[in-house]
Amino acid sequence: MPMTSQELDDFFASIDLREDVRSPADEGRRRAFLHGWKDGADRGKDYDPSSLRQLTWQNLRYRAAKEFGVQPDEAITEAFEPFEETFQTNQGRRDG
Repeated sequence: MPMTSQELDDFFASIDLREDVRSPADEGRRRAFLHGWKDGADRGKDYDPSSLRQLTWQNLRYRAAKEFGVQPDEAITEAFEPFEETFQTNQGRRDG
């Protein structure tokens, strides 16, 4: 079942963003987000909790895959956009 906007908002609100160390989003990261989500949802790999202390694009897609499981490509691609917007907001706080 595809994710709703509210589910994505609730999921992202649950993440500690104090250590958001993501680099600016670009097309390569968007493609990696799609592939990484599929890997996380399909392989069932567990990350060590220490690797989740900082928010990175890699562990964001891992967290999302664990939360929402297998999703259609279109839903994963659409999920990237609000995550990118949050990055831009957090980047402004760090630079400001």
